[in-house]
Amino acid sequence: MRARRFVAVFLTSLLLPSFAFAQDHGIKLAAGDFGLGIGDVRRLDGLRLNFRDRDLELVRGINATIWAPHEDTDAPGVVKGLALGLPLTGGGRVHGFALGAGIAVRDDFAGVGLAPIGMGAGRSLRGIALAGVGLGTGGDAEGLMVAGVGLGAGGDIRGLALGAGIAVRHSFSGIGLAPIGMGAGEGLRGIAIGGVGLGTGGDAEGLMVGGVGLGAGGDIRGIV
Repeated sequence: MRARRFVAVFLTSLLLPSFAFAQDHGIKLAAGDFGLGIGDVRRLDGLRLNFRDRDLELVRGINATIWAPHEDTDAPGVVKGLALGLPLTGGGRVHGFALGAGIAVRDDFAGVGLAPIGMGAGRSLRGIALAGVGLGTGGDAEGLMVAGVGLGAGGDIRGLALGAGIAVRHSFSGIGLAPIGMGAGEGLRGIAIGGVGLGTGGDAEGLMVGGVGLGAGGDIRGIV
């Protein structure tokens, strides 16, 4: 009799999570938040598999998706761990690692990102980011940034930047190598090399090399 009660209680405990998490657009096989999620599960510590995120709040672990997140969502979409794209991935904020043909982060990215096609962050990008074609952020970028074709930032860039072309809305500080050209709206400081042209609307300070032309709207201090 006791054995039957134990089995009944055990089976009921396995079924309860399905009802408790019916609000999620998916299946959550987890004890609390720890376990496996399939579909648009809101919160998970473990492995989460989904086609395209809309309601994601937080994943700590691995978030694997086939397509980039929906743009018309207010969910925070935080990934702490690995964001894996098969082929595309992203989130509201990604802290850790991101790997996919394309990576789209609505707000902040901090960590290591590898995207054979392109990678973008709406607010800021910090860490190591490698993109086969294009790499950009709407705000500041800091760390090591490499793009096969174009690299851009709507704020400042600090660190090592490599790209066929580099465009910085505000200021650049560090080492920049651009076989075609490089420009910064408010200043260049460090080592900057533009294969064809190099320019800034502010001051330039350090080692500046322009294959055809070089210009600064402010002062130039260093070796040109």
